[in-house]
Amino acid sequence: MTAPSDGQLFTLHFTALFSLSHSAIPITLLHGWPGSWLEFAPVLDLLAEKYTPSTLPYHVIVPSIPDYGLSTRADEDTKELTMEGAAEALNGLMVALGFEGGYVAQGGDVGSFLAQTMCGLFGECKAFHCECTLSALGGGGEGLYGGKGNMRGLC
Repeated sequence: MTAPSDGQLFTLHFTALFSLSHSAIPITLLHGWPGSWLEFAPVLDLLAEKYTPSTLPYHVIVPSIPDYGLSTRADEDTKELTMEGAAEALNGLMVALGFEGGYVAQGGDVGSFLAQTMCGLFGECKAFHCECTLSALGGGGEGLYGGKGNMRGLC
């Protein structure tokens, strides 16, 4: 799938389990570095074994993070990718998949920073969960995005 960000066009690879349930919660699982979307294959297998498409309580989207692995962009050799640019591309993926009403982001390592950035910058990301003990928050809890109120997933 393609998604624009910062004037660039990304070709984003992802794998997914989509639920047929109207109450399913969209969640994106974001890998770290080094790593890949394959880290989540066992989770996808467990969910597919436990649930049917009608009973699956989640839409699970597992992208390859931009500029790493299978997700690419034309300018990757000439233009530096920022955390905000990568987060914008991933938010664009979730919106393009129909989750403009809201989704949750989960990440480990670099994925933790992407999840925080997505939740801090984009209203579609309603919450995040991080596996990494590092945080985008400063010592005063003000965060990267102008205060506690803007870090919806954290406060």
